[in-house]
Amino acid sequence: MSTIKPRLPVPVPPAPEPARAEDDIAEQLHALMHAFRSHLIEAGRSREQALAPMEAKALNFFNRQPGSTAAELVAHSGRDKAQIARLIKPLLDAGLLAREADAADGRNIRLRATDTGRAMHRAMQQQRKRISVKLTEGLSAPELAQLKRLLARMRANLDSA
Repeated sequence: MSTIKPRLPVPVPPAPEPARAEDDIAEQLHALMHAFRSHLIEAGRSREQALAPMEAKALNFFNRQPGSTAAELVAHSGRDKAQIARLIKPLLDAGLLAREADAADGRNIRLRATDTGRAMHRAMQQQRKRISVKLTEGLSAPELAQLKRLLARMRANLDSA
């Protein structure tokens, strides 16, 4: 008698479902944004006074909206008051932002970038532009125009949802 047991058929797992285009796009956008942010963060480490990404966004806001309040940044960013307070404090401590009383209502505190904050903002914007140029390297002017239109349409799709 043989001691060899007959082989049972090995079940074949079902083929994975093909990736849906919308899933693939979402993954690609996620990977692209992650790579872009990583490059920004890495570039920030080379600066004398590196900022965390959200601190950089807050500094950007007050550079573009000088004299705004923390409450306006809360409304703009969707973050809560405590998070914004934690973001603003190190910027004030580092001398990148300055407080000033509201002329119409002294109870309100307005924030604006200092000369140092504006200089850092310019450096960050220059680095962002260099990374953007690298990101779009090899794309023709019509391709860039089409990309901008498509991205704007995708954003509008999400905004209308």
